[in-house]
Amino acid sequence: MLLVITGVGFLIHIYSIGYMSHDSGRTRYFAYLNLFVFAMLILVLANNYLMMFIGWEGVGLCSYLLIGYWFDRKSATDAGKKAFIVNRIGDFGFLLGMFTLFAAFGTLNFDQLFGLAETNTYEQIFGLFVGAVGKSAQIPLYVWLPDAMEGPTPVSALIHAATMVTAGVYMVARSSILFNLAHTGVVVAWIGVLTALFAATMALAANDIKRVLAYSTVSQLGYMFVGVGVGAYTSGIFHLMTHAFFKGLMFLTAGSVMHAMSNELDMRKMGGLKSKLPITYWTFLIGALAIAGFPFLSGFWSKDEILHNAWDGGYQIIFGIGLLTAFLTAFYMFRLIFVVFHGESRVDSEVESHLHESPPVMWIPLVLLAIPSLIIGAIVVGVILIALARHILGESGLKWIALIVTLLTFAVSLSLYTGFDADTHEMQFKEERTWIEELGISYHLGIDGISLWLVLLTTFMTPICVLAAWNSIEKGTSGFMGSLLMLETAMLGVFCALDLFLFFVFWEAMLIPMYLLIGIWGGHRRIYATIKFVLYTMAGSALMLVGILYLYFQNDNSFNLMTLYGRSLSHQNLLFLAFFIAFAIKVPIFPFHTWLPDAHVEAPTVGSVILAGVLLKMGTYGIVRFCMPLFPEGVAAYTPLIVTLSVIGIIYGALVAMVQPDLKKLVAYSSVSHLGFVVLGLFALNHQGVQGGILQMINHGLSTGALFLLVGMIYERRHTRMIADFGGLSKQMPIFAVFFMIVTLSSIGLPGLNGFVGEFMILLGGFMSDSFSKVYVIIAATGVILAAVYMLWMFQRVMFGKLDNPKNQTLTDLSLREIVVLVPIVVFIIWIGVYPKPFLSRMEKSVSQVLQQSRSTAAVEAAAPAIVLDTTTKEAKKIDE
Repeated sequence: MLLVITGVGFLIHIYSIGYMSHDSGRTRYFAYLNLFVFAMLILVLANNYLMMFIGWEGVGLCSYLLIGYWFDRKSATDAGKKAFIVNRIGDFGFLLGMFTLFAAFGTLNFDQLFGLAETNTYEQIFGLFVGAVGKSAQIPLYVWLPDAMEGPTPVSALIHAATMVTAGVYMVARSSILFNLAHTGVVVAWIGVLTALFAATMALAANDIKRVLAYSTVSQLGYMFVGVGVGAYTSGIFHLMTHAFFKGLMFLTAGSVMHAMSNELDMRKMGGLKSKLPITYWTFLIGALAIAGFPFLSGFWSKDEILHNAWDGGYQIIFGIGLLTAFLTAFYMFRLIFVVFHGESRVDSEVESHLHESPPVMWIPLVLLAIPSLIIGAIVVGVILIALARHILGESGLKWIALIVTLLTFAVSLSLYTGFDADTHEMQFKEERTWIEELGISYHLGIDGISLWLVLLTTFMTPICVLAAWNSIEKGTSGFMGSLLMLETAMLGVFCALDLFLFFVFWEAMLIPMYLLIGIWGGHRRIYATIKFVLYTMAGSALMLVGILYLYFQNDNSFNLMTLYGRSLSHQNLLFLAFFIAFAIKVPIFPFHTWLPDAHVEAPTVGSVILAGVLLKMGTYGIVRFCMPLFPEGVAAYTPLIVTLSVIGIIYGALVAMVQPDLKKLVAYSSVSHLGFVVLGLFALNHQGVQGGILQMINHGLSTGALFLLVGMIYERRHTRMIADFGGLSKQMPIFAVFFMIVTLSSIGLPGLNGFVGEFMILLGGFMSDSFSKVYVIIAATGVILAAVYMLWMFQRVMFGKLDNPKNQTLTDLSLREIVVLVPIVVFIIWIGVYPKPFLSRMEKSVSQVLQQSRSTAAVEAAAPAIVLDTTTKEAKKIDE
């Protein structure tokens, strides 16, 4: 209702500037118009009947003033008086309804009243219904509305089509609990359907263009009463919304006709106006098709819902009358179109000599109202918008759409950070709706301090990827951007899902857009890399699906993850393996890593960025969300093996990276090494290790993502990634060299940058861990040295030395777009390195909860006191785990 009032009201205000431009009293007109909008907003925002009545009376007063705006005309003043008096009958009923409600329940507040209401509330709702009948012009109190057309045409559009007359429908919908308890819906529906039929027959005989639309309004209000009467309140309000757009459109187009015809209203004196008023004609035709229920237009969907619910509710006679009325609506609307716009001209010769289309200030609102009349509620809206965007905006326009959408998503996700309560480990911003009730499947979402940062990382990196791909994707831009947005949706779903089935759906849905990104826009061996990626992932998914089904039966036939926490599960070791292997493939952990280098090398730059930046974190996130808290016995049993594999991965990835001649492959193997640190930190099973591991997920997404971006920027200029083909680029590309150096040092773990904080906490947690020997940590720490070797070796060979290759001498430095891509990442690299507290504090409670859940009873009893870093005081303190 708010959107209808303010949206349609705004367009009518714009239209009125042109329509009332020659009226001497237009200042009074706009004062009344704004007072009306104010009163209408009070009506719909009220949380009790008394405040609603104040707005109710306010719109009644404004209606009187606006209908009688041209007070020098007796017909106008009489119409205003008639409207006010007839509405007072309804107001009297509303007052009686309020008095009886207050006498029965002692309150008029909606929440309190609906909680106290009982059956047999006939006396209370009778008065409210009389008020609704008066305001919404139903039989027998409809007589004021046709005469109300004496007011200015924009008034007819705003008050008698879009807002005031729908207040009665709104009030019945708002009071739905009372009407349901009284079982009086059938009365409402019969009043509505008889009004709809009666008004439609009156419209058939009317010759005044505004009276046809007035009777049409009464008829459509009857449809709305049918909707709320049969209990389909959503359908009734939906038709209210669609009606606001197409009927407001038709009243304004009628005003455009009157403007051209010197205020002539008699349709018999018109004809042949289609060629003279083309914009008016086509916009009116759209409105007429919508109200007639033409397939796929807005009125079709809202009328179809009302009639469908009438039939399903057992009101077959009402359904039949409603269907007949729909045919009559099409008949009288196209009678109007043919008489006014087609056939021979019957326009007075003097008037015809100066016929012209309305000025832009009047026809622009018509076009804007025609758009929702076409597409509101349609299942084909997305298809229509995409088709229009492609043909009107072109490929460049589609890029802008993708960028704007991803930026808006990031902006919305920031509210999760600002509204997050760091003092609790509970899931926040939860949303739960039953999806498949028979199978115990729900659409259940929520985040804690762990998933919060991965959600923000996803929404942060996606617009950067869109901007990075701006010039590199020349063919199939729409498909590429669409795949990227699909991938973002799937990844966000994985990080937010609290239902096992929903988690698995998002997990698998991620495969489709990633398959397309690599398989269509990848390198020469893209098919091989894509198939390998999909096969590895699906093998892990199959194991995880078996585990999910087993948990389903262990959890009383429910996929609810929250009820699984704390439950003593059998066969934990096997379940741990099923889930861990699926997540280990995604990370990937040695020896499941072999798909990753091929996928990185063959993927387009943006594919590598999103793969390293976010997608791989789905594996480590799964370990934290599922393996550790659900299967503590499996954690205790397999921690030595997992830590061993992590350390092997750290050293193996570093050693293989040292001998890579290809820049992208070197970064890919460095990714394997760095993610080994993440897994090592998680299985240290203390605060420092787990917090360090989660922070390193973010750090890896930023640093490795930036490295892939930088490699892609060089590749776009030289079309080669071989390190031997470069040298001395710092002289030719000094800005590039600065960014490359910062990101390289970040990956090495230089103090003051993000990589140091994560690796330091992981290694510290490893040294303090009782889960494995310190030998593992010492070996893993050598990975930091090896990282410095291969990263600085790469940087030196690319950026330093002589610029003796002629092809490198013509390279250009970073463009403004590329700088904009890199600057936000570098800002966070430095921020986390200098001041990590905001990142650590929000995950602290959640990490504590995971650690508590991940320890079996035996492990808790045997655990020695651990030292935990208090991230708020930066002091070490003893706690009994």
